[in-house]
Amino acid sequence: MNNINLLHEQQSSVLFGHVAPERAIAGHSMGGGATWLAASGSASVNCIVGLAPAETNPSAVAAAASVTAPALVLSGSADAVTPPAQHHTPIYAGTESNCKSFVNIIEGSHCYFANSGSLCDFGEFNPGSMSRETQQSIANSYMMPFFEYYLKGGEAALEEFITVINSSPETEFTSTCLFVGQSEIQSGDWTIYPNPFRDSFVISGNDGDAPELKLVHASGALVPFRIEHLDSRSMRTIPEQVIAGMYFLYSSDATEPVILMCGQ
Repeated sequence: MNNINLLHEQQSSVLFGHVAPERAIAGHSMGGGATWLAASGSASVNCIVGLAPAETNPSAVAAAASVTAPALVLSGSADAVTPPAQHHTPIYAGTESNCKSFVNIIEGSHCYFANSGSLCDFGEFNPGSMSRETQQSIANSYMMPFFEYYLKGGEAALEEFITVINSSPETEFTSTCLFVGQSEIQSGDWTIYPNPFRDSFVISGNDGDAPELKLVHASGALVPFRIEHLDSRSMRTIPEQVIAGMYFLYSSDATEPVILMCGQ
């Protein structure tokens, strides 16, 4: 990663000016497990995707405990190479990200995530009833807006991802993410709006003391902000530097953070 960034800055390099700072890691099967190994303990990865991720040596399941990047796991229910219960599900369950999603493609196979003619096909004699073309189309329908949102930002990508979730009868979707479409969120005695936000958001509540706040981007970066008091009950929170993505708002009077989306 660092070498690529250096080439991005060198005018003599063919990569000069062509490498974005956002980073994603993705992989299939053993490559999927290796994705979790690579993302383990890293604060510089914006998101990860595993297609039928396999347990590895060293253990991807164990490494998942150190993975905090937004994660998407795509699994085929008819996978005969890496059965979900022994591979995909434990990796997903062990992932420590505050936003992780699991897509079960009903009757999907292990090797149908890959193109035909690969060595993978020799190891899966009884694939599921879903065709390779359909399985890849479904996988892409989830992955493309996921990458688009976390690497480029924008409410349109998030809306597309939510649309796919709600319109895919061939899949079962599980997530810890709060994909919000509402204009406000309730947290204890406080209301936070708008969500998604662009440049700032308002926290409104009772006349008591305002809670101590901490704003953290999904990448793990602490985001400085300033407060503008609107009245005795409301204050506008204005981050110093706003980038698209997911934010976690920690409050001294709440046990769990509020998840906010920014569509810059």
